[in-house]
Amino acid sequence: LELRQKLLEQITDLASKKPFLRNAASSAIVDLLAPLPKKDLTILLGPDSKCTTLIAWLQAPVHKATSEGLAVLLTLWPRLDQSFTSDCPLLPSTAHSASEAAISSFFHRDHLAQLSEVLKATTSSHPHFHFLWKIIFGMLLPEGAPCPIDTKPIRPKKPKKGKKGDKEETDTKQDSNEKVYYVKTAAASSLWETIVENELVGSSHERRYLGFELFSLLLPRMDPLAAASLFTPQFLACLMTNLAEKDNYLHKRAQVCAQDIVQYLRACPAPEAKVGIVAVIQRLVGSRFDRLTGTQTVAKLVKAGDNTSDDSAKKTFYSLKEMFLHPEDPERAPIQRAFAIDQMASLWKTQSFDDKCRTEL
Repeated sequence: LELRQKLLEQITDLASKKPFLRNAASSAIVDLLAPLPKKDLTILLGPDSKCTTLIAWLQAPVHKATSEGLAVLLTLWPRLDQSFTSDCPLLPSTAHSASEAAISSFFHRDHLAQLSEVLKATTSSHPHFHFLWKIIFGMLLPEGAPCPIDTKPIRPKKPKKGKKGDKEETDTKQDSNEKVYYVKTAAASSLWETIVENELVGSSHERRYLGFELFSLLLPRMDPLAAASLFTPQFLACLMTNLAEKDNYLHKRAQVCAQDIVQYLRACPAPEAKVGIVAVIQRLVGSRFDRLTGTQTVAKLVKAGDNTSDDSAKKTFYSLKEMFLHPEDPERAPIQRAFAIDQMASLWKTQSFDDKCRTEL
């Protein structure tokens, strides 16, 4: 323990003096602390510990906190004593152990808003993902689910050269044996609204790039009926802007993001989820998505040649009605109800319901 204590102090001191080494330093600190039993961890971070620099790093006030300090703190959270976590402003004040309720409190909009500067600072590792996002996805996903940052994302293959008009054909086949793990809907939606929509996509190139990356990771891991919540106004406006001109700094990354959307809409097993997403895209950007991506994805889904449009739209409508009447998360009830109303209005404007269906709705 004495050797670990000296190493921890030296590494933390180095990280505080050399910001470009913080990411690597935080990984080293986790490697030193993670294998320890809770008893030894309590000694190293206790009141009599000589790891004063590390303790100050983990218990720093929000305005002085670092992304790396938060990453280490979240990794150790399940094994930290309440006496330690109660003095950590980066953790929810109402929850001192890493229970499901505590994790929900961490992803509460008010708490995330307090951490916004810390989360935005993760772009210091651009274009690579910061260590912190791996920890956050571990909290969003069920226990045992692989971290998407560690796995190669499934992307559509480049279209093969062929006849004109085949531009939009891509391979959307996925391994049927591959298990899909969905993130916690309420937590992911809160993270998206508070950090990505309100902080990242309207900021610098590095932060917008991070927003696109998070979208590509979240979209296939959202519950299909909640996936439309990612298609927010500022995000779509940012995507369209960067798709419009080849000279735009993020044009290529925006293209990848658009391909992810096209693939998702083609492969999504829930027709009602497709209807909800298409309705939002139509309302917010109209035909620009198809024009800028060089596809007819939205147009084809709107036509609904399989004659299931009414049924899918009705299912979506009733799902949104249920969301409005019985919100999943009582604390976010006003936001969920506003989203439900907005989605229902989009469906009503964009879908071609027959007279019988309109009367029923």
